[in-house]
Amino acid sequence: MLILAILLQFIGALTTLTTLVFLLAGSPNSTPKQLRAIKWMLRGSALVGLTSLVGGVTAMVNQQNKAACLFGLLPIVACIGLFVWLFLRGAPVPDRDKKDDGW
Repeated sequence: MLILAILLQFIGALTTLTTLVFLLAGSPNSTPKQLRAIKWMLRGSALVGLTSLVGGVTAMVNQQNKAACLFGLLPIVACIGLFVWLFLRGAPVPDRDKKDDGW
């Protein structure tokens, strides 16, 4: 169980870094409103990843390997949830009747 906890902590840290890179990659051509949202998502993702890593290591030190596994799964679930939410939210569709579509 300890090996699984260590593996999940490693995968959770990589998931957090991947989430941060994807959010940063999408930010160059964003509006100020989108930039504010991206900054909050970056902060939230980093906080979830760091809290998960600290909680998982603390749980492993206290020999609570099941709790460490759950802490390792937390950033994975958060990343999947964030990307599903962003996908379902979708890109803005321009109004076809306007001359200036706002893009």
